[in-house]
Amino acid sequence: MYQLLKRHNVNKVIAVDPHTVFVLKEIYPKYIEDYDIEVKHYLEILSENDETIKKSCKKHLEKEFVIHDSCYMTRELGIIEQARRISASLGITILEPE
Repeated sequence: MYQLLKRHNVNKVIAVDPHTVFVLKEIYPKYIEDYDIEVKHYLEILSENDETIKKSCKKHLEKEFVIHDSCYMTRELGIIEQARRISASLGITILEPE
């Protein structure tokens, strides 16, 4: 996979699936010498731009949602607050599961 990505001049991967992010970000670098591909989950990208999202949102959604955090996202990747930050910028209240 790494060779395929490099052959196509890929230097950054943005993925939706936390398992893919984990493998490309945490596992591959341990086994591939000089691994140099930046890997991010899409929530990381969105949360880095939460102010832009907030400005572009014409109307707050004023909704409530419960988020189920994936085990890999929270325990392995530390992606916890990003979805909450994005939701808040859209006017969404997050209810934590009990």
